[in-house]
Amino acid sequence: MNDIAGAGRDPLFFLDYLAIGELDGEVAQTVVSGVAEACRANGCALIGGETAQMPGFLRRWEYDLAGFIVGAVDKEKLITGSKIQAGDVLIGFPSTGLHTNGYSLARQTHFSRSPATHRTST
Repeated sequence: MNDIAGAGRDPLFFLDYLAIGELDGEVAQTVVSGVAEACRANGCALIGGETAQMPGFLRRWEYDLAGFIVGAVDKEKLITGSKIQAGDVLIGFPSTGLHTNGYSLARQTHFSRSPATHRTST
């Protein structure tokens, strides 16, 4: 929701992906119910998703959750920053942490400053 709201878009629908070490119906229901509740709270529909059981990759109690959101905005209401001018007020809200594209920016910033710390496996 944060990614599309920052550009002035309204959320339309969301798809989730839940990978879990060993499928536990209660855990899966709790996670997906939480996603659905967040979607409802933001005026967005959870229209489906995927669940993958991944033993050997995730431990029995571990899970990974990802999602994909689609939003819409009228072109004239799109927030691009082009209308910012001297005297405008900027209001900042604390973040709960890195979200989606924030990880790419964090990696780019970190590795551009200290490339020797980055290792890749081949």
